[in-house]
Amino acid sequence: MSRRMLEQYLRSLYDDYSSGEAAVEVSGYGALQTLLNTVGEELNPRVRAVLNPKNRGAGTPDGGLFTSDQFRREDRGVGNWPAQLPSRGAVEVKGLGEHVEEIARGEQVERYLARYGQVLVTNYRDFMLVGQDNSGGVTALERYTLAQNEDEFWTLASNRDRDDSHAERFYEFLTRTLAYGAPLRRAEDLAWFLASYARQSLSRLESHSSGEEMRALSLVRNALERALSVSFEGDRAGISSALRWFRHSSTAFSLRGCSGASAHLMTLTSGSTGGWRRTR
Repeated sequence: MSRRMLEQYLRSLYDDYSSGEAAVEVSGYGALQTLLNTVGEELNPRVRAVLNPKNRGAGTPDGGLFTSDQFRREDRGVGNWPAQLPSRGAVEVKGLGEHVEEIARGEQVERYLARYGQVLVTNYRDFMLVGQDNSGGVTALERYTLAQNEDEFWTLASNRDRDDSHAERFYEFLTRTLAYGAPLRRAEDLAWFLASYARQSLSRLESHSSGEEMRALSLVRNALERALSVSFEGDRAGISSALRWFRHSSTAFSLRGCSGASAHLMTLTSGSTGGWRRTR
């Protein structure tokens, strides 16, 4: 499923681009919506991307991420549906030549954050979920990069024999992003998040040079700390050991229940695995 999802997304964008007439920033909305809805359909509750939702006090974002409980189940008549905000945040889209860091720092995203709490920022080749830190500033929560620049993206999109290196990791990133902010009620959900973060972290560590390793890890570690209400302490070697432990042992959490899993995390306080402590 993950391979087909990515293949369809890239092919749709490239086929439009190859016409020579596509203004990608807006013509790519359909491919992006299909991508997000394909992943959102697998979640419980389901998440659906709605393009250009109504202005609810912060302007009109390019998209809103709504959960299935927010959609009407009967005909209430025109104008009788209460105003509501997208429960999984807004989506801000720019062209391939833009940079997500600069988009995230813009006034537009700042307004959306103040209203919606979290924003998925993308230029189609790079995806960043941003939220607010304790001082109200913009902070990166999750990020996934398909290509470093526009040329690299079109090379990837046009290659019909591309490898599958992105497919599963990109699918997991989108799953975490669309589920961000939802309570972890089931132990299986906690186990999946632990394993997913561990896989992403280790992949980043193994693919970056030594000077970039801690930066590559920090985004994932911050997201994991927020999701589990814990804080990890330790050097790079300790963190890597802990991530490998989570990747291979996370299924044990589902046997303990969520509270048991959290308690089990608290025991990792010494040795090469570093340490965990509650933050709230």
